[in-house]
Parts: sequence; structure tokens; C-alpha cells
Amino acid sequence: MLDLQSVSAWYGSTQVLFDIDLTVPAGQKLAIAGTNGAGKTTLLRSVLGLVKSRGEIHWEGRRIDATPCHRRVRDGGIAVVHEGRGLITALSVLDNLTLGVEPAALRRLDDVFDAFPVLAERRDQPVTNLSGGEQQMVALGRTMLRPARLLVIDEPSLGLAPSIVAQLYATIARMSAAAETTVLLVEQELRLACEIADRVVVLRAGHLVRDYSGSEVNFDIIVDAATGG
Repeated sequence: MLDLQSVSAWYGSTQVLFDIDLTVPAGQKLAIAGTNGAGKTTLLRSVLGLVKSRGEIHWEGRRIDATPCHRRVRDGGIAVVHEGRGLITALSVLDNLTLGVEPAALRRLDDVFDAFPVLAERRDQPVTNLSGGEQQMVALGRTMLRPARLLVIDEPSLGLAPSIVAQLYATIARMSAAAETTVLLVEQELRLACEIADRVVVLRAGHLVRDYSGSEVNFDIIVDAATGG
């Protein structure tokens, strides 16, 4: 479904990714592991078209590396949960959930509120009134209204209480299983990544150094690979 061929990426004149080759089959949950600065978020941003990159990116058989970000998302069936959530703080919970959504998709609001009952209770409040965990629920809830073939998630557990993280990850697992959605996940908490992922690739200083799948998805092994052990 997703194929990267010799993908490199830069911020300004600084190269961050180096000749990444990566193929992700449809329906796979792939976690991208690595220490801070390894290039994990940059890899996601390269797939989305948010950074300067070189190489080929193919999505569902179409080359998209020259396609603008908004068209990759709109035409490619890609949903994104950004690090930092990316909410519009001046708007309510409901407005953040439904902004830009096709009218027919609004029938899925009940699914969002079933998954996150607190959002139903606070639907008319501005998102600034919500806790960090509740804001992350809004960010994930938006993707539930836009069924995607690829779900890109960057650091969903960052700064959140364990109970909230468990609720978010249970929802992600249900979403991916129900629709056979392909998932690209960056998660600093590697135990969480290992619990949900079918496969884990490890970046180190912008290079893809390890690729584990199935029974090889083991927390201790992946930590060693990420830190150079």
C-alpha cells in the first residue's frame, strides 16, 4: 500500500533522513521507533508532504512525492493525528470534530461519543477548557469521522495519564481492526508501540537500521536497537 524508495529529507540545509526504503502492506500497524532526533516525525512528515524530500513515495500504486499535502490527505484517504493535536482553540469540541466533514459523515458522531463519552458531555465547550487527554480524544475523534485507509499518528501518549493513554490505544486498535486501516505510529513509549504494532522499524540518526515483525516485536530488543546497544 505504501512504498518509500530512497527517501531523504531536509529541514533547510540540514539532512535528517537518509535513503529510507520502506514498504508497508495494507492493514499493517507499523510503529517507528528511535531516540529523540532519530527522524521519526520527519519520516511521517515526508509521507504527508510536509517537509522537503527526495526519492519516491508511492501510495496505493500512485507516485505522490510531488503531490501537495492537502491532496495526499483528501484524495488518498489519509487521516492524521499530529503531535500537539492541531486543534483550533477558538472553536468548540463539536466544531473541531466536524469542521470540513462531509454531511453524510456526521452520522458517525455517535461512534465518537460512544468511544469518548466525556466529549459528548463537553461538546459545546471550547477545546481550551479540556484537559490534554480530552484534547487528544478530540484529535483522534476527528479521524473517526473521516474513515481512512491510512492513519498517521504522532506521539499520542505525550504528557498524558496512563488511564487516558489506555483508552486512546484501545480506540486506535478498534479503528484499525474494524476497517483494516493501515497505521503509521510514532510513539516514544516503546512498550505501548510494541503492544499494538504488527511490525516495528528502528531509525537511528536518520537511517533505518532495523525491521522487526511478528514474534520479533520485543520491547527489550527494540530498545537496544534504538539506542545502539
